[in-house]
Amino acid sequence: MKKYLLLLLLFLTAFSYAQEQYAIYFDTGKDTLNNIFSAEFTNWMDWHKSVNVTKIQGYADGVGKTDANSSLSIRRANYIAELLKANDVDLDEKAEIKGLGETGKDKDDAQSRKVTIYFEKNKPKVNPLEKQMKKAKVGSKIPLSKLAFERNSGRALPGSIKMLNGLVKIMEDNPNLKIDIQGHICCNLEDTKNLGLLRAKTVYNHLINAGIDKSRVSFQSFGGSRPIYPIPETNALQAETNRRVEIEIISN
Repeated sequence: MKKYLLLLLLFLTAFSYAQEQYAIYFDTGKDTLNNIFSAEFTNWMDWHKSVNVTKIQGYADGVGKTDANSSLSIRRANYIAELLKANDVDLDEKAEIKGLGETGKDKDDAQSRKVTIYFEKNKPKVNPLEKQMKKAKVGSKIPLSKLAFERNSGRALPGSIKMLNGLVKIMEDNPNLKIDIQGHICCNLEDTKNLGLLRAKTVYNHLINAGIDKSRVSFQSFGGSRPIYPIPETNALQAETNRRVEIEIISN
């Protein structure tokens, strides 16, 4: 009997350790984080790159109409999901992302204005770009996350080298792969400084200098003509999403 109780205790301990949760809070009526909570959440993501997020649930307090709060709660959940993806925190393919509406007993309940993230720890980290590449088909477009540049420049920041080298390895491991590197900007339709082209060319040059054959790589810029969010954007996350370099699979 003691043996079974011990096994049950070990199982419950392992399960409670594997399934953890983290809550991040919002201001009244807001679906984006203020500067303080944004900094806190960024720090959390930096320390949780190897987790697997399985569920994201958004909540709202009782201020305002119930229908509006239900919509607000799902927007909060989706916002956090986008931040996780943008920061290379592994979001499970089957992760549940939903808004649960009002949960606070009081009209103004700060503890209810939140998103709760459920995650598993100690999952082996998979290169997210490599993971996307394995599923990609001809015509697929994949943003190069973790690729950052100096302000108003085509010069990649030092922290981007790991991602660029990861792309080199993918090209080396897949000799039939051909890609087109495409630059996009945010905030304006016209790319007066040619930033989209300069940044796409930076990725191109890194691949060529690493020994990837020129016949397998091309580059171009679409400026602000193909935004994911309408220009002008309404928040920093939308601008960051529009301001991107992505690759299109030409053949694989």
